[in-house]
Amino acid sequence: MPTRFSALSSTGRKGTETNQGVSDPASKTYVVKLPLVASDAEQTLEVNAPERGIVKQVILNVITAESEASPATVSIGLQGGTGTELGDGLSLETSIPVEGTSGAVVAGDAITYTLSGSDFSTFEAELVVEFTVLKTS
Repeated sequence: MPTRFSALSSTGRKGTETNQGVSDPASKTYVVKLPLVASDAEQTLEVNAPERGIVKQVILNVITAESEASPATVSIGLQGGTGTELGDGLSLETSIPVEGTSGAVVAGDAITYTLSGSDFSTFEAELVVEFTVLKTS
């Protein structure tokens, strides 16, 4: 039985109808080491969120747990925001990955982190953030 479409493809139906509802958002993942600093002030990482995006996943990968200071937590945020958009009070005391907060809409802001104290000495951790980057046109 013939159809009105000339072919099917991975991007949708080809034929006389337009397929404007199909989009192809890109995914972008950052893996950044959290520097150990002797400060409980907000620190700016050397990476910016995409200009137009949504946070899909945030993982704090604790490689070496903090053994000297307790409680040992970190908050992850966006510069100019609350400082907790991507994770609030994530534990640095166990060597297991900790999930942060997804769903935030980003607009090119720098990613920041804030330690809960200034006496940390042993932790090693990296931040993994995955974004869906939205098309502009």
